[in-house]
Order: sequence, then structure tokens, then C-alpha cells
Amino acid sequence: YWGYSDLNNMTGGWGFLLQAQAFQKLFENGYGYANGSYLVSPKNTTEIGSPLPGVPLSVPDVYSGRLGLVYTLPFAPAFSVGFGGRVDGIPIRDVIGESDGFRRPAVIGYADPSLGVSLGPYTVTVNVPVRVYADFRPGLIDREFDFAGGGDLAKYLLFFGIDRRF
Repeated sequence: YWGYSDLNNMTGGWGFLLQAQAFQKLFENGYGYANGSYLVSPKNTTEIGSPLPGVPLSVPDVYSGRLGLVYTLPFAPAFSVGFGGRVDGIPIRDVIGESDGFRRPAVIGYADPSLGVSLGPYTVTVNVPVRVYADFRPGLIDREFDFAGGGDLAKYLLFFGIDRRF
């Protein structure tokens, strides 16, 4: 799967989304899942201001991956519980194009519990990933000015999804 993403409201850039998903029954009522995505942002910098005066804001690539297990409850087959891991990140350099400007490279790891309910052709899910690992790395601009890097992101996330089978 690939798609186009317009990031003009956030970073002043655009990108192509590369994505893969897998779902497989592993045992009675147990299913494994995996998905990964990578947003390729070929634009180098934007006119949107950065935290450093005179330094443009970078338009970075972004990636995300998930891996886990979902278990359908035998006494209530419309309900499922899941647990997995999630990793999100921003690399120091882009895959395509230049990587100038200010960015906060990071790798963030989450424990990713979920609940789901199936209603006919619909499945409603709620995930609440909780941050368990954070590695904020110095970017290229940090290295140029001898800054330590750093940063922070949310301690937990909330995802709500509705799927429809056809």
C-alpha cells in the first residue's frame, strides 16, 4: 500500500506513505498482527519557524511499527483484548532529499493494550499505547551547534478505530 500525505498544515511539506499490514490466526481465538508505515518526505525545509532563530524547520520522514496479539474471548466472541508493542520515530536523515534544518530525531516505544468489539460487519477498537521507552537523539543542527538534543512526547496515546468488512 502506498498513499500521498499532505503535511502543509503541520510542517509545510508533503510525502508518500509506504505501508504494510499482516494479520494471521495463530491458535484458537488468538491472532497475531503486524503493521509498519514509513512517510517519505522529500522536501528539505519549510518556511514555518523553528525553535532556533534563523534555522529553518526540517520536513522529516516519519515511521511507525506495531506487533502484537489479539485474543477473542471464548465466552463473549464479539469482544477481544489485545496487547503488543509500538515504535514511532523520526530518523536523523531522510531517505530521499536533503536533511537540513531543525528536527528532533527520536525513537519512542510503547506498550500497546487494546479492546475491541465486533458488531456485524463492523469492528470498533480502542488502543491506549503507554510510553515505556524514549530516545531523543541530537539532530544534525544540534551537532553543528554542540547542543545535547532532547525533547518529550506524550506519555500515552489514544486511538479509536472503526473497521467495516465488505
